[in-house]
Amino acid sequence: MRSRSVKRVADVRALRAHQFPEDAGPLAHPVRPRKYREINNFYTATVYEKGAELVRMLQTILGADGFRAGIDLYFDRHDGDAATIEQFLTCFADATGTDLVQFAQWYDFAGTPNVAISSDYDARAKKFTVTASQSLRSGVKQTGTGPMHIPLSFALLGSDGSHLSWAHVKGGDVQDGVIHLRERRQTFTFDGVAEEPVLSALRGFSAPVTRIPEASAQQAAFLARHDDDDFNRWDSVNGLFVRAMTEASTAQQEQRRYALDKNFTQIMAELAADKQLEPAFRALCLTPPTVSEIAREIGRAIDPLGIHIGREHVLDTISAQCADAFDVVFKSVNTHEAFEPSADQAGKRSLKAILLAYLARGAEGVTLGKALFDDADNMTDRLASLTVLAHQFPDHDETKAALDAFYERYRDEPIVLDKWISVQATIPSEDTLERVEDLASSPVFSLNNPNRARALLGAFSSGNPVAFNQANGDGYAFFCDHIVRLDAINPQVSARLMTAMRSWNELEPVRRNAAHEALEALASRPNLSRDLRDIVGRMLSA
Repeated sequence: MRSRSVKRVADVRALRAHQFPEDAGPLAHPVRPRKYREINNFYTATVYEKGAELVRMLQTILGADGFRAGIDLYFDRHDGDAATIEQFLTCFADATGTDLVQFAQWYDFAGTPNVAISSDYDARAKKFTVTASQSLRSGVKQTGTGPMHIPLSFALLGSDGSHLSWAHVKGGDVQDGVIHLRERRQTFTFDGVAEEPVLSALRGFSAPVTRIPEASAQQAAFLARHDDDDFNRWDSVNGLFVRAMTEASTAQQEQRRYALDKNFTQIMAELAADKQLEPAFRALCLTPPTVSEIAREIGRAIDPLGIHIGREHVLDTISAQCADAFDVVFKSVNTHEAFEPSADQAGKRSLKAILLAYLARGAEGVTLGKALFDDADNMTDRLASLTVLAHQFPDHDETKAALDAFYERYRDEPIVLDKWISVQATIPSEDTLERVEDLASSPVFSLNNPNRARALLGAFSSGNPVAFNQANGDGYAFFCDHIVRLDAINPQVSARLMTAMRSWNELEPVRRNAAHEALEALASRPNLSRDLRDIVGRMLSA
C-alpha cells in the first residue's frame, strides 16, 4: 500500500535529518553504548530511530517468514523479561539457522556507513557487474571491528521501467532481491541480462547507510520517473533537488549565473499531475530538502545563508516554470468538501500545502495565501497558509493580520500557540533573531514550560539555520544565554536543545569560530548541570 510507503519516506527523512548528523559529529555513539557520563543524554535518535532500523534490516536479511519465526521464539523465551540484545538475536539465529554474529556488530558501531556502488554492462556477453564497498566516514571513531553485513535490496530496471531478469549471479550471496554485502568490497556479476539496466539500489532504504557517489543526474531522472519502489523514486527526486540547490548556492557564491535543468522542472510538473500516485506521496516528492539537509550533503565549510539563497533560486525557477501545471492540481485539491480526518483528505491537504508554497512565489502570492488562511476550516490548511505568509512575506500587512488573528483565536490553547511561535521562529531571515528576542521577552513565553522552550528555542536553533547561524555569532549568544537559564530549571531539556550545535565544526571559518567562542563561553559558566556539561564537553572535544 502506498500509504505505508509514504510513512516509510517520512521516517527515513526524519532519520537523515536527526540521526545522521548525530552519527557524523561529536555526539556519535553506538546503538548500544558501552559507557556514558550521563544516561539522560542517551534517549537519542541513534538509540531509538537507528535501533529501529536495525530491526527492520534484520527482517530484510531473514525475510518476512524468518523474521516472524524469530519474533515468535523471542516471545516464547523472553516475554516479560528484560532481555539483552544477544538474547534477542539468538532467537532469530536459532529459529532460522542464520549466523548473525557479523550483523550484531551494528549494535557496537558509531557512525553511518558509506556504501559505494558502481556498475558496468557488457552488451556482447550480456553481463551486468555491480561492485559495492563499505566504509566509515573519515574521522568517525570505529567502536566495532567491521566489515558489517549490509543488505542492499535492489532491482534491475529496463528502459521502460520493467524489471529485468538474469540467468545466474556469482561473486556473493544474492537472494530474493537482496545483495548481501559482507566484505569491505565485493563484485557481483549477473549473467544473461538482456539489455543494459538501471540499478535501483537500497530499495525501501534497506540499510541505514549513505550511498556514495549518488546516482548520476541521468539515472536519478530515470528513477524519478520509472522506479516502482516508492522510496527510491522519492529519493531520486530528492537527490535531484540537492544537486540543483548545491550547484545553485555554489554559483551564487562564485557570482555566476545558474540555470536549472528543464528536465527537472518537467519531472516536478509530471509528479504533481500524476493521479496514479496518491496525493500524500506527490506532496513528499515536491517537498524540497531543507537548508540543513543540503548542508549535511555538503558536509564542510557550510555557509547556511549561501545555501538558502541558492535554494530560493531553485524554488523560484520551479515555481515559474511549473506555475500552470501546479495551478491546475492546486485547484483540484483546494475543494470545499466537508472536512474528514481520513488518509485521503490528509494527503490532499498535504499536496495543497506544498503547491501553495510554490504558487505563492508568483505575483499574487500574498492574495493566494491569505485567501486560503481566511477560508480554512481545519488546522492543517490554516497553519500551512500562515507558514507560507510568514516565511515568504514576513513584513506584509496581510501576514501581520493573519498572525494576529491566529493568536487571538488560539491564545488560550497552549499546544496551538506553540505552533504560532515556531512559525515565527523559523522565518528564514537574519532579521528573525529580533523577532525571537521579542517573543522570548513577551508574556507568552516561559522557560518553565518545556514545550514552549522547544517551540521557540528548539525551532530557532534546529529549524532556522539562516537566522541561528549568523556570521556575527548573535544567534549563538542568544541561544546559549537562554540555555543556561533553562538549565537551572530543566537540565534534560537544556541538554537536548543544546544538541542543535552538534555540527558547529562543519561551518565555514567565520561561523565556526563564532560558534566555538559561544561554546567555550558556555563551558566556562559555573553550575552547569551534569547533563548540559556532558553535551557541551563532547561537542568541544571534536
